[in-house]
Amino acid sequence: MQQEDDLRGLAKVMDFMRALNILSVVINIYWFCYGAIKERGIHIGVVDKILLNFNHIAGLFTTILWTKIFAVVFLAFVLSGDKGRKRRKNNME
Repeated sequence: MQQEDDLRGLAKVMDFMRALNILSVVINIYWFCYGAIKERGIHIGVVDKILLNFNHIAGLFTTILWTKIFAVVFLAFVLSGDKGRKRRKNNME
């Protein structure tokens, strides 16, 4: 029973990490394509302020290279955690 709870907890953590990774990619697109997004009138003022403050503190969006490296390293963490789980066998009978 304890092992099943651990596997469920690991699955939830992995899903959360995947969601964070997708969010980082979306933020990357929003940040570096901001001119085109603003031209179409899609920009959101609150998100702009949050991202500007985050960039001021963390400096993640100073260059596109740092943002891409962060996304790839975080994706590697997500995929390495998934590697350790046992796969279920699907019987098609």
